[in-house]
Amino acid sequence: MSGLVVNIAKNEVIDLSKNSNVTSAQIGLSWEANSTPSRPFDLDASVLLLDAKNNLVELIFYNKLVSTDGGVVHNGDEREGSSSASYEEEITVELSKVSAAIETLAISVSIHRAKQLGLRFGQVGNALVDVIPKGSDTIRHNLSTDSANDAAVVIAKIIRGPNNRWQVQGGGKSYPEFADLLRDHGALV
Repeated sequence: MSGLVVNIAKNEVIDLSKNSNVTSAQIGLSWEANSTPSRPFDLDASVLLLDAKNNLVELIFYNKLVSTDGGVVHNGDEREGSSSASYEEEITVELSKVSAAIETLAISVSIHRAKQLGLRFGQVGNALVDVIPKGSDTIRHNLSTDSANDAAVVIAKIIRGPNNRWQVQGGGKSYPEFADLLRDHGALV
């Protein structure tokens, strides 16, 4: 991590290219699982690669770790939170490799088997996403309490602007289930 931690509010936008031409970023997701022994939490990070119409082109998650263009790489699934690493799940983005057809990288977090286990984000502590552009300050967004009754959320977006200038937008819409999030982006589930 380089420099400061800049907290970003829901829907706030920070230009990644304002000081330099950022070509890569590390995404780290962290949380504390407030669970009972019979119902442990498994939060899953994923990245939805979206086109200009906000439709899903590709989904990167624990069962598909690398995007077709090689621009998004997921490090795998952490099933219980509070790992010994800095983040429970990490994703590397090489912005220069992301296909020109992709306008948005929607970073989502969902609770695995939430419906079956009766789990919601209100039962998860200290969930956050850090977007760490290479050579720049960390941009942090904390999961807000308005997602407390849901089990899937777009926690941040990396958006391609004019002339391939990338921006980070904090927060986004939350959903009762991950399938609802996917359907909202044109996926047939």
